[in-house]
Amino acid sequence: MSTDVLCYLLSQITPEQQMQVLRDFPGHLFRIFLHWPWQDLFLEKTDLIWNFLPAVSTYDDLLHHIRLKIRFSNYYFPELFQEFFRRSPSDFRKHFAKQDCLGKTLFSEFLNNEDKESVKVILRNIDVEVRVRLVSCLGVFECLDSLLGWKNQNLVELCVREACPSKEDRERLKEVYMGFLKENETSGVLWKKRKWQRFFESLDETDASGPQKRSLEDETVTRAKRL
Repeated sequence: MSTDVLCYLLSQITPEQQMQVLRDFPGHLFRIFLHWPWQDLFLEKTDLIWNFLPAVSTYDDLLHHIRLKIRFSNYYFPELFQEFFRRSPSDFRKHFAKQDCLGKTLFSEFLNNEDKESVKVILRNIDVEVRVRLVSCLGVFECLDSLLGWKNQNLVELCVREACPSKEDRERLKEVYMGFLKENETSGVLWKKRKWQRFFESLDETDASGPQKRSLEDETVTRAKRL
């Protein structure tokens, strides 16, 4: 049965009957509203569907279909996903991060699309420890390593700063990344180590210059006021 036909049938039954369908087939209905042009109904229906959606197995199925939509569909809908992720239950967001660490790389899809806003929304709407665990995954590292190689440092910096705001946090992350490189002693690994070393050094330098820059700006403002 096509999505159009199913949506039409849903519109012809009573609200009570619609609720019963939601209870019986929550995961299937989730997928239906991911199809174009029904995305406008997606957020409207998801708030109801979450109440009937069993966790884990259905979460996996939903994430799989979202990943397929991003990878193979002509309709990329980052704003829809961002709002959907913000409104999703915390256990779903944790499951999202866990799946990426298991190699089912939905987060990496947003990185590969250089979708900074979606990356930011994801990282800012998961717990701190989950955020660190996600950015420390091998699959995410490989994606960031590729991006850094193509001089997409801004996106890599966004991920690292959101997950590890302090220098101490970044030192631990650097150890993890260097460990990944050590395990993969292929040609070019020395260049990659230098690249990441320089990247983390540049973050520290930026942080160190921040207070000095603000101090100079304050001094300039003070002198201007005196004049």
